[in-house]
Amino acid sequence: MKQDLNYPVKYAVLEMIDKNNREEETAFYMAAKCYVIDKEELYLEKEHKEIYKVLFPIQDVLEHATNMYYNYRKSILDNPKMEDLSGSFYPVNIVDNLYDDYESAKIEAKNKNRMLKLNTISNIVWGKDWRTRCDQICQKHNIRLKTCERLEYMIAHSTKNMEVTHGGLTKVKRI
Repeated sequence: MKQDLNYPVKYAVLEMIDKNNREEETAFYMAAKCYVIDKEELYLEKEHKEIYKVLFPIQDVLEHATNMYYNYRKSILDNPKMEDLSGSFYPVNIVDNLYDDYESAKIEAKNKNRMLKLNTISNIVWGKDWRTRCDQICQKHNIRLKTCERLEYMIAHSTKNMEVTHGGLTKVKRI
């Protein structure tokens, strides 16, 4: 983003999709800084849950990484995009968890990536080429994770001036 927005900054896990497929396929999950623009409290039958609408300021990084074939999984919201002070538009995402530090968000991203790989392997129908197909999935997953690491490095560099808001989210409007 060319100018900072006046919202709290936290870390969250961003789901990235593979743009090469006809169907939206989750490619990987990565940890990144985000602006927290809204918080909602959901009162479900047996639990209370908070969800957050966040803005990941990484569109510039994705546009400059021409060899990357991944993009956001866009959330369907009433207002799916938000304009920053420079006039650029960025997609708004919904996340369940926010973190004060990169390491905690990275742990969640690693866990989600591990489950993504295991779920993909578990969907393979058993047959004589099962082992070969498992190896292909693992190889594809490892390539994607290397791309994820490069993107995380580029995003960390581009967002290094964004200071994380520690503590509560007093600036966030409650609904």
